[in-house]
Amino acid sequence: MVKESNALADAYRQAGVTVVRNETGHTPPEIMNYTYPWSRQPHMSLFGQSAGEVIGHCFVQMWETSISWTEFVVREAMMEIFNNDPEAIWLTMPLPYPIATQKSPGPVFSPGDPRIFDKLVVCGIGVGDPSHIEDRSKPRTSCDELGVNILKRMLEPFGWKVETVYFDANYGYHIDCVLGVFEEGLMAMAEGSLFTPLPKELQDWEIVPVSVEEVHDGCLNCVPLGNQRIVLLEGTETGKFLNKRGWEVIEVPYRTIYNHIGSGIHCSTMALHRE
Repeated sequence: MVKESNALADAYRQAGVTVVRNETGHTPPEIMNYTYPWSRQPHMSLFGQSAGEVIGHCFVQMWETSISWTEFVVREAMMEIFNNDPEAIWLTMPLPYPIATQKSPGPVFSPGDPRIFDKLVVCGIGVGDPSHIEDRSKPRTSCDELGVNILKRMLEPFGWKVETVYFDANYGYHIDCVLGVFEEGLMAMAEGSLFTPLPKELQDWEIVPVSVEEVHDGCLNCVPLGNQRIVLLEGTETGKFLNKRGWEVIEVPYRTIYNHIGSGIHCSTMALHRE
């Protein structure tokens, strides 16, 4: 897993991306054990995106379960951005419920739950069957309706529209594993993976069909860099398709990490600043 994580960082650097990463070989025990007293899980450094998502000029702090506190690790870099961008806004979702032995009252929302478009955020809720959509007693794979509602109230004053789609939980636990966004007008997913339609703003987008096997491998958990460049899992038909389209596909070996902890390339990356 260390080799794959290093390969991802190297791929970003070679593509001209500035990488903020703790490479000292040491994580302060205060961060390692921040939630351990109640979660019995130490900090998981591979969940790089766990700090949150940047949506327009808003940094929205979110929570990848209880085990990752990446925001503390990169706080200094984030403060440099805030010091130099007078339009930057910090928003925070409610903290995780700190009692592992008791059912959480919510809300639940993680950085893998939104897909971000032009003034539109699509939040994915995974359920096991379409009949579960209206039955709130049935489990959700990650975020819940309350979490989406709170995000909607937070972002609407800044001009953002927030919509919900329901997807088949058999394809993945987060929408960023099920729906890959490549560029304006182009996305990818497996046939039948969504139980409800995409918002009208996305109805005319081209959808690249992806096999269920590649979805389960974490292929769609990728990071586009813009200008038809993308960081993608190595050895996929999706990569071949994009190559034929003239894309620069930067392939990274990431199956070991994805299969062990469910963290793909997108889950491991928080895009702090894009030009």
